[in-house]
Amino acid sequence: MFTILTDPTDADVVAAIEGNMLARYLLYRLCPEVEVHDDPDMLWTLSELGYATFNTVHRAQLPPGDCDRVIAEVMRRGRLKGVPLLWWIGPLSRPCDLGSRLTALGWRSGEEQPGMAAELELLPVPSPIGGFRFRQVSSVDGLTTWWKLVCKANSRPSGIVTHGARCYTRLSLEPDSAMRCYLGWLGNEPVSTACVVLGAGVAGLYGVATLQDARKQGIGTAMTLKALQLAREMGYRWAVLRASAEGAPLYRRLGFREYGKFSTYLCEGR
Repeated sequence: MFTILTDPTDADVVAAIEGNMLARYLLYRLCPEVEVHDDPDMLWTLSELGYATFNTVHRAQLPPGDCDRVIAEVMRRGRLKGVPLLWWIGPLSRPCDLGSRLTALGWRSGEEQPGMAAELELLPVPSPIGGFRFRQVSSVDGLTTWWKLVCKANSRPSGIVTHGARCYTRLSLEPDSAMRCYLGWLGNEPVSTACVVLGAGVAGLYGVATLQDARKQGIGTAMTLKALQLAREMGYRWAVLRASAEGAPLYRRLGFREYGKFSTYLCEGR
């Protein structure tokens, strides 16, 4: 059980960024379609769903002499299921050359993302936007809309929508859920998404996406600030996130500071 992070060192913040991400994937225990294994040397998830977001590896703490064998075993499990695998590497992952080892065994490196954090009380107040409404998702239909927007905004395959909505129904719709999903509306049209995970003593921000036609209006900023404002009202003091190349400048302007790099490696299912 984590207490709310209040006066952290830089090392505490790094641990909280990774810990919140782990808390998010541990929630997948609520999804019957996804296996979650919290082993001493790594956290991993596996399913028969053909989308890497459900088949992941985190928190690797592997002895150098055994690392390649473990990677090969992870790949074997993915091949048996016929699914792609996504391996996350962060500042605390070991061994230090894990990325090179994955690449040598055929994994494809993805975008490097800064892990960032900010004190919630120092974030600015969101500016008003004409016709904009911000709402927490409270129904299965709402989660289906949320996933459709995420996929459309990020050019992801639409086939994941049904699986994602079904899984997130178990993760986010209870009153005491650690995950809360939000939709932003412009007039009568849903145009933006955000998600907050409460874990490791901090509020983690995920899934911020805005449809192409609604960008450059401050909606992504409003979604970020309004979602985190609610976390502050619940007593949380720090927000954490991993930023895309497009999103990082926005978060820096809001007051987020970088605390290390996270990277992904993809192994195609075959």
